[in-house]
Amino acid sequence: MKYFEVIFEDEGFRTSSMCTRGIRVPTVEEANQFYTADVELYGFPVIDVRELDEGTAREEFDFDNEANWPIFGEVRL
Repeated sequence: MKYFEVIFEDEGFRTSSMCTRGIRVPTVEEANQFYTADVELYGFPVIDVRELDEGTAREEFDFDNEANWPIFGEVRL
């Protein structure tokens, strides 16, 4: 499992981000599709995706709800 910081544009000059996990690094286009509901709800598109090592991800983000995070690239039957 890999961890990624998904960076959203916020008001054109600031950014906000969230941590996600996945099988591989999504492209910006894939991240926008994967997080369609968030993009539509908040109105801010994904502008970048960066891979993080697990230690950095745990230091910078809240992992209390990690078990419920969606997994990018996971095949669901």
